[in-house]
Amino acid sequence: MMKKPRAVFLAAVFGSLLAGPVAAADALPPADPSRPVTTARIGGSPADAAFRDAQQTTGAAFREARSACRAKERAERGACMNAARAELKRARLDAKAAHDAAKKAR
Repeated sequence: MMKKPRAVFLAAVFGSLLAGPVAAADALPPADPSRPVTTARIGGSPADAAFRDAQQTTGAAFREARSACRAKERAERGACMNAARAELKRARLDAKAAHDAAKKAR
């Protein structure tokens, strides 16, 4: 009696694993390439891709700056971290402004 519920459960799990890729295959590129794509699978507009790239690049630069700041003396660490955070904020605001301008231009 206990084997039947387990078999049903395993069949449901394997069925759901097989259904995922089949459903994902239905994602098609947009008919109009100038319009953004809403699925993350395909990637979105060039402005969205540039924004994501800028976010990742500024995040990596901040992590490197933070590591460099942590290696400094305690007295210098605070000012270094403040400068790194300010640079991150400025770069992210610039990327957002460029992204917003690209969205308005559509």
